[in-house]
Amino acid sequence: MNGRVRTKTRRDQKKNVRDDEDNVEVEKKIMRLQSIIPNGESLGIDSLFEETARYILALQAQVIAMKVVATCFQGLEKENRKFGG
Repeated sequence: MNGRVRTKTRRDQKKNVRDDEDNVEVEKKIMRLQSIIPNGESLGIDSLFEETARYILALQAQVIAMKVVATCFQGLEKENRKFGG
């Protein structure tokens, strides 16, 4: 019975070490996300994730707007070339 208890304890210790390592990795990722998101350092984790989602949506909207502007400029360039400009 002693061998069984000892094995379980070692297994638990190894699991605890892995859990600690995983927690450190998660903390690093959260800190990295906080540094990317505007004012992210001042947000709690839940708020950080909500703000991240909003930030991604805002960036997607900006990309769409920039594509529209680029398309307009391409159209103007074609018109200018048509008229010798």
